[in-house]
Amino acid sequence: MTNTLGYLTIKEVAEKLNVSIRTLNRWHALRVGPPRCKVGNKVLFRDDALNQWLASHEIQPVRRFA
Repeated sequence: MTNTLGYLTIKEVAEKLNVSIRTLNRWHALRVGPPRCKVGNKVLFRDDALNQWLASHEIQPVRRFA
């Protein structure tokens, strides 16, 4: 559940990106995933940081058909 501060849990991010929690943890270990913070044992992702990370991975079409 998203709280009022705009943070998502690892489960919510996994569902949003349609990947497993294990994949998110692997991306974190490889330093290629979205930014996250850890408070105690809880891993949280800022919703706007996740959206920025997604936007930075957008691919524009290279070819245009005439």
